[in-house]
Parts: sequence; C-alpha cells; structure tokens
Amino acid sequence: MRYDYKSPRMERDRDPVLSALLRQRGMVTYLAKELGISRSAVAQWYSIPDWHVPAISKILDIPQYQLRGEPAPRPKAVA
Repeated sequence: MRYDYKSPRMERDRDPVLSALLRQRGMVTYLAKELGISRSAVAQWYSIPDWHVPAISKILDIPQYQLRGEPAPRPKAVA
C-alpha cells in the first residue's frame, strides 16, 4: 500500500494576484533578478511578502493596493 503524505503547506492556495503574475512567462526570473533574491525564493511564495510590495509595485508599475488584492481607494471628496 502506498502512503500519500500531503503537507499542510501544500494544501495552501496561492494568492490569486500572485498566481496571475507568476503565470506570465519569465516573471519568476525577472522578479528574482530585480529584487536580488533567488528564483526559488520567489517560486515558494504563497502571497507577496509585505516588504517586497513597494519594490514590485515600482518594478511592474502596478499600484500597491492591486498587489495586495485590496479594493481601489475611494477618491477624497473636495470640500
């Protein structure tokens, strides 16, 4: 009988925003190079670490709230 072990970590789903980014060809390598970290470090992410959000936002020209999966900020009313 074969024993199939599934780590609790394997059962976690990747953040949809990160999944969409990493599905693009070469994005893991590109992000790793721009952030100065290894490709395997980027490939292991389940969500974008908070300390990398500002840098990735600047590199990819994507607003930080979109990388975090938050709704768009409401415009401030002018009094």
